[in-house]
Amino acid sequence: MKNINIEKLVSDIKSGEAAYRGSSWDIWCQKRGLGATASSGTFYPADYVAHMTGLYTLRAFTRGRMHRRNPPASIRDYNRSMEDSGRSERMAWDMEVHNGKIAERFADSYGMEEAA
Repeated sequence: MKNINIEKLVSDIKSGEAAYRGSSWDIWCQKRGLGATASSGTFYPADYVAHMTGLYTLRAFTRGRMHRRNPPASIRDYNRSMEDSGRSERMAWDMEVHNGKIAERFADSYGMEEAA
């Protein structure tokens, strides 16, 4: 994950945010092939929060930082319910591994081509 095209990544972050604010998220996704088309022909764009979080995570990871510092809601809720019921079981969460997996998933789209 060394050759990330930072300019393209930052540009997509900015244009994605602007598209969402301007109510054109579905068009933005369709141009980039993000989402799914049902058999009826209806286009369903990618989830805004999940996609943009992935982009922000990749950007932070390229800088040696972590975008998400707290566990996802599912892990927090599980640990809270175990605590409330008096159990000592807790689900572990590794911040670096979690951010790394998300960054790797998005890195393929922003890799720079090798010079010949």
